[in-house]
Amino acid sequence: MRPAIKYQAIFKNKDAYSISFLCTFFEVSRSGYYKWLRQKDKPDRDLTLGKLIQECQQKT
Repeated sequence: MRPAIKYQAIFKNKDAYSISFLCTFFEVSRSGYYKWLRQKDKPDRDLTLGKLIQECQQKT
């Protein structure tokens, strides 16, 4: 299972169980979970750059 899927499961269950327990259960690091948590709401930089490139190509 991909780490992002595991992180989503941890996020959904964080009120019922401790983050530490969930990270151990899913065999992911707490630091990895918190890094994912900080980045999950940020727009995907590659996606944004891809859209910008497409717009520039359409203008030419």
